[in-house]
This record gives sequence, C-alpha cells and structure tokens, in this order.
Amino acid sequence: MESSLIFVTALILVSFISGIESTTFNIHNNCPYTIWPATLGNSGIPQLSTTGFALGQGVTSSIGAPAGWAGRIWARTFCGTDGSGQFGCPVGDCGTGQISCNGRSGAPPTSLVEIALNGNGGSQDSYDVSLIDGFNLPVTVTPGGCQSSSCPVDINSMCPSNLAVTSNGGVIGCNSDPQLFKSQCPQAYANPSDPDTMTCQVEVITKLPSALDQYVRTIYILLLFSSLST
Repeated sequence: MESSLIFVTALILVSFISGIESTTFNIHNNCPYTIWPATLGNSGIPQLSTTGFALGQGVTSSIGAPAGWAGRIWARTFCGTDGSGQFGCPVGDCGTGQISCNGRSGAPPTSLVEIALNGNGGSQDSYDVSLIDGFNLPVTVTPGGCQSSSCPVDINSMCPSNLAVTSNGGVIGCNSDPQLFKSQCPQAYANPSDPDTMTCQVEVITKLPSALDQYVRTIYILLLFSSLST
C-alpha cells in the first residue's frame, strides 16, 4: 500500500490467517535517529516476544502477535546507558534498566498506539492514537480501507512551558493538556470521555477450502513518528 502522507516514519504491516491465527507487525523507522519501540499487552493478555528494542534509522523489525492480542505500542527517544550499565530514556522509560520493558508501561509523556485485534467475535479490530499519557512524537494509524486515527502535529513545538519535558534545551515531550491536544489532533483520544476508538471491519480477501474454514486478510497500519531534530 502506498501512502500519500509525507512524513511517514514507521510502518506496521499486519497480516494474518484466521484458523491458524497469527499476526506479524513490521515496524520501520524512518527517523534520522534511533528510536526504541516498546510494547505492552493489556491486563491478562500475553506479552509479545519482544517488549522493547532499538530500531535504527531506516531499519525494519518484525514482531509476532497471537490472535486476539490487545495492547499498546510506543516509541522511546534519546535513550542511553549510564556508567553502571543501566538503560534509560527521558520519555517513555519503563524503569527496568533494560531495553526490554518486560510487562511494564512507559512513563509519561508518550504518544500511544492502542490496538485490539479480532474483537466482536473476531470480525473487527479496534485502534486509536491515545494522548492520555501525553505526547512525545507525532503518530498516525491507518488500517487499509478504514479511517485514520492520528496526531500528525508536532505538539512539542507549542507545549506550555509548565508541561514541557526538556533535554539539552529542547522540548522532547509534553504532559497531558486535553484542550490543547484535542484542538491540534481532533482524531486522537485525548480525554477519557472521548469516544475516539476506531474500528475496522475484517476484510476477507481469499477464502481457503479447509475444514477450519480459514480465510486470509491483510490490514495496513501506518505509524507516523515525525523526523524531529535532536
């Protein structure tokens, strides 16, 4: 799928077969610097095989997910290791001292992608861009053939000083400001009262003759981590 969006920085291609149900996320980093994506399954949902990793500029990484997986994905930035070997990030850090988050969530402020696969009896996926935990990078989620959920705006550039997280004189994150976030990113989930979780109906592409009545479908999800300067 070819996107008309200009500042695409990460791509997740989701494809799976129901019956032998599996999902693969392919994440591509198009930022001019390394990011550290992290994943977290919802309560009672298994963690993915990797819960945190480094992703260099222009690199693609694949993660497998079980059927019905639900959770969040976010990107940590400007991370590093201290003199004692402890890994940490100024935004999105999960506090393990390692690149892997191991079932722990990221510290705000972080732009989140929330995904729940195979809901409503397996016929629909739910997804949103959530700014409930604040903002650190622009992000857009676009399943193929379905409506986008997005926050493509660099809110860091307009973040009030009392909410800004700074590093080396620059703003690298913005703590929650529902009014500002909603005005700049009306499609995003910016307030707990928002009804802005999107749903995408399962698209059956090919019917396979099988006792398991399997079918194949493909969903494309675009994540926008805009090329912000360091």
